[in-house]
Amino acid sequence: MKNRVRHTVELLVVISGLTLLLPAWAQGLDRSVTPGLLESRIAAAQDATELDEARKTRLIDLYRQSIGNLEAARGNRDATEEYRRARSSAPEEAAKFREKIVRRRAKDPTANLQISPSAVSDDLAQKLDEEIANLAAVEAKLALLEARLGSEAHRPAKIRNEIAAARSQAEGLASQLGDRFARDEGPQFEEAARLAAETRLEAFQTEIVMLDQELLSYGARNELLKAQRDEATQNASGLGQRIDVLREAVSERRRVEAELSIAQARAALEGASADEPLMRELAEENLALVELLQEQVAELDELVARERERPRGTQVDNAYRSARRRLDLEDSSAPVGLAIIERRRKLPSAREYTAERRNLSRSITAVSLRLIEAEEERGALRDASVYTDKRIAEAGREPLRDLAREQLEDLVRTHRSLLDRA
Repeated sequence: MKNRVRHTVELLVVISGLTLLLPAWAQGLDRSVTPGLLESRIAAAQDATELDEARKTRLIDLYRQSIGNLEAARGNRDATEEYRRARSSAPEEAAKFREKIVRRRAKDPTANLQISPSAVSDDLAQKLDEEIANLAAVEAKLALLEARLGSEAHRPAKIRNEIAAARSQAEGLASQLGDRFARDEGPQFEEAARLAAETRLEAFQTEIVMLDQELLSYGARNELLKAQRDEATQNASGLGQRIDVLREAVSERRRVEAELSIAQARAALEGASADEPLMRELAEENLALVELLQEQVAELDELVARERERPRGTQVDNAYRSARRRLDLEDSSAPVGLAIIERRRKLPSAREYTAERRNLSRSITAVSLRLIEAEEERGALRDASVYTDKRIAEAGREPLRDLAREQLEDLVRTHRSLLDRA
């Protein structure tokens, strides 16, 4: 706090000193000097017939420098007001985030999932996809907040260096204002040079004030970023728990549905008439498809279990950033460094990871081919009546009795339903 007060006093002294260094006509920039006025000066210079092209270019360049300086000063003033507002509002905003964290901590994030016993796996899977999308958005926000905190860590020292540089340039410029105007070039050049110098000094002065407000508001803004980071971390953790519960529910429901489908397919096979080979053939295809579905559910269960054991990307990123922050404060040979090395030894080796990725790629390829085949078959099964006629014709059979045909079409519809589920 003492350093901030001292810095503010120094800043006011510097700005006051700069004012004393200015000649009588330059005790502050004339507020009537605007970009619009300077644009009119540029237009007049472009139309001036008494100036050759080289002098015209130099004159216009001076006016454009003034416009750039005015825009920089305006940007500095806007940023100054933002930092002042942040210094006032950030503590209250950070407190709100902390209160939200406390309220959430007392609640079970999975309590409102309301997984109905009658819910089908497709509906649960849709909920799961929505939560995964929500987690991805929160993790992206969390990564951005961590990056901002990392970039802001060394900002105070940089601000002080920037203030010193701007102060030095402003002092040097102010000391030269009285003798730098090119009076021998004529009144137009004298005015343009004076405006360029005054506006540049204005830009430096507003930059110093802006940097000072950035430094004064740094603590409040940084605390707000930390509160936002902690809230996003908690949110990501809660979403992770919801995803785990939904994954388990989806897996359980798929197992139940697969077992029910198997029971139904076996019952259909047992009830298929022995003298209707076509019906038995289709019933056997359904049973084979159901067993494949059951095998697929088991594979999904295994993948989900392995996914739970693997740390999420954001967890690895956060651990890395936390380690970097601690190593910035401690020597790399300190206990924290040894702890990080020990943690690294517990992670899977690159060779193991590569082998697992290769196995997973093969599984994905196999599943993709299976889905392509299933999609082709689903297309053929779009109309149960047409498909039944085609199977009867391929078997060289006479048209079936109404009851037998109805049973066959039921098997066809069941086959289509199983393919949908697969």
